[in-house]
Amino acid sequence: MGDNPTKPTKTKKTTVKQRKNSDNLTPWKKGQSGNPNGRPKKDRCISDILREQGLNVIDGKNTNLQLIVEKLYEKASGGDLKAIDMIFDRLEGKPAQKVEVEETILPTGFDIEIIKN
Repeated sequence: MGDNPTKPTKTKKTTVKQRKNSDNLTPWKKGQSGNPNGRPKKDRCISDILREQGLNVIDGKNTNLQLIVEKLYEKASGGDLKAIDMIFDRLEGKPAQKVEVEETILPTGFDIEIIKN
């Protein structure tokens, strides 16, 4: 399918605004990055701050986390069920919850009709 010489070709006119935008569409020069500063640094999240605080040495030999674990084991030894539960969840993982689903299969040939009140 070649060009039809009898049919005039349409040229699309560009506006000044479009010409300015097309300047931004030129490809990068070789060796130039489109994002020279890279991805911005993420702010410190609460888990980073808690971990950092937990690793601080308090009494010259123990960290905050070690002291918390000692207290947790003391409570568990005293019969605190919540402390015992926390220790088991950390060591063994939370137990899987069994969910039973009953599926009803309708015999073929029946139509379901929804009745709205």
